[in-house]
Amino acid sequence: MMAKLVSSLSAQWQGLGAPRRVCLQLSGWLLLAVLTWLWLWQPGQQRMRLAEQALSRELALGRQLLQVTGVPSLGAGQVLTPARLSEGATAAGLQIIDLHTREGRIEASLQGAPDALLQWLHGLEQGGARFTSLQLQARDRQLHVRLGLSLDPG
Repeated sequence: MMAKLVSSLSAQWQGLGAPRRVCLQLSGWLLLAVLTWLWLWQPGQQRMRLAEQALSRELALGRQLLQVTGVPSLGAGQVLTPARLSEGATAAGLQIIDLHTREGRIEASLQGAPDALLQWLHGLEQGGARFTSLQLQARDRQLHVRLGLSLDPG
């Protein structure tokens, strides 16, 4: 039965004129290209758009988190000062134990909740602060940090 069907289709194909066969072949390739685009390319593009949207949401949340933690952001031409460091630490809910300047550096001791302290330190680094020293120590449920920061902007 299958052989009969194949021979019948083959005979009909051979009975078509050459221009009509070329037209049908081109139509078949065009149909294949359209179906490939619909089944492969388009879903891939949709997944990429969804990933881009998720990335932009994550970046917006990251910016919002930095604003909430009160990390001093150092823009171009801004210099880190003890007052800015103190304001940022207080806004992040940290307790300042010691804060002073010495030989072009800020030396500070702080304590607070581990998450808040680590986010604050990360924000300082992302804001352009240059650490000269950093010591972390866990006591009870608090994290204590001794740090040195360079006052030089470059």
